[in-house]
Amino acid sequence: MGIYYSLFDQFKFFTPLALTSVLVSFTHTLFNAALARLPHQDIYIAAFNVGKSFMNLFQSAVFMIPQTVITFVKSSKTYKKVLRFVTMDALLITILMGIVVVSGLARWVLSTLMGLQGQVLDQAVVILGVLTFFPAAVTYRNFFQGIAIRFRITSVVTLAAIVRMIYVFLFIFIIDYLTFIPAGILAGLMFLGAGLIESLVLAVSTKLSIGDIKGKLDISNINPLEEKTTENSQRQDFYEQNITEKVQKKSSDLSYGMIMRFFVPLVFTSLVTTLVQPIINTGLGRTPSPEMVISAFAVAWGLGYIFISPIQMFHQVSLNFYDDDNKDSQKSIQVFGVILSVFIT
Repeated sequence: MGIYYSLFDQFKFFTPLALTSVLVSFTHTLFNAALARLPHQDIYIAAFNVGKSFMNLFQSAVFMIPQTVITFVKSSKTYKKVLRFVTMDALLITILMGIVVVSGLARWVLSTLMGLQGQVLDQAVVILGVLTFFPAAVTYRNFFQGIAIRFRITSVVTLAAIVRMIYVFLFIFIIDYLTFIPAGILAGLMFLGAGLIESLVLAVSTKLSIGDIKGKLDISNINPLEEKTTENSQRQDFYEQNITEKVQKKSSDLSYGMIMRFFVPLVFTSLVTTLVQPIINTGLGRTPSPEMVISAFAVAWGLGYIFISPIQMFHQVSLNFYDDDNKDSQKSIQVFGVILSVFIT
């Protein structure tokens, strides 16, 4: 029966995350719907998706923040240390991407290596300039997503995705009144705004749901104690102090080097994954009508990805439910994975 209870717990935990992935994927389709309202829609849809796929190469450095938070944030001290680490990561990535765009290296890559020309090339560079700030904008979304998952309040992650989708819907309805803004800048601002709003909602809702995050982290490291009595109060005071000292020592053991050794391989893994889309765009960019082919592929892939997007969150189940001391935990995760894959297929 333990396996079935575990499956139910995994389902409750995973459903909001899966729904979040579906909603976020659906907003990408809505972005294409918004751009389709502009003149020369094929040019802007193609330029937007090329720029977004190029930006994702830099965003690889922030994709893996939730896993890092779940792994290392165990106390108030580790909370502060991981938060400083991801802040520096966001700053470095923003500076690096800014240099690539401003120096003309991005244009050279898009034109020489990917074969883009004309309006698609020009608008993709403009969009990239706006999206320079996107990895930084979603850094804190990813950080608080990790915190929410750590405390298993995944519903706030879904809430942030819902607000993001509402924002994009509103953008679709008002885009006709924003034509005084250059279309390339408008496309970039649309995507950047979605990331900023999702980050803000997730940060605020996580803090409101948990309260004192750092305090709750420290409390979670100390086992619940019996109520103190005259007889055992001295013994329990000693026990509390001993546990607290162990928690503080464990927290102080975490170094930036340890975080880097965990984080960097994940970033390279994410980078390899995100390289696929620019490579596809490179091939499509060398066709006779690249703007038409790239935009058609982007629309079709966006619709198809809605269905498979929940799989992107399945690793969170393993991170939260695998227990070395419980053999049934691995079996229940495998069963849940089979059920999920069959359902999605």
